[in-house]
Amino acid sequence: NAEYMGTGLMASPGGSEDDGVPLVPMSGGGNERDGDVAPPPVGARPSPLERSAGRGLKLGLGDFIFYSVLVAHSAVNDWITVFTTVVAILMGLLLTLFCLAMYKRALPALPFSIALGIVFYFVTRNVISPYSLTLSLNGVYA
Repeated sequence: NAEYMGTGLMASPGGSEDDGVPLVPMSGGGNERDGDVAPPPVGARPSPLERSAGRGLKLGLGDFIFYSVLVAHSAVNDWITVFTTVVAILMGLLLTLFCLAMYKRALPALPFSIALGIVFYFVTRNVISPYSLTLSLNGVYA
């Protein structure tokens, strides 16, 4: 059993084959270097996660932290500011995706989103919120 390389279950000493211990390669015949991974068995299919591991978009945790700090800072004011800031961040992400498709190379995710978020934050806070408050106080809309 020590030399068996497979995907089944390995029996523990003195136990049955249903103990649930996965098999792992124990030796590679001496011709593998450290860090090399053995190729998959001939008939094995990769899982969907393995197939898409090299593709797709990856957004770092730091990006989400900057976005959430901007949205949390806009939440101090009112809901209109929060809404416009979130919409601006999403527009920046879409603009980044558009540029990614156009240039076909890695781009940072922060610049467009944060720039649009900050611009929309200040415009909403200094123009739209006072305007909507004035309209509300004058009874233009309820």
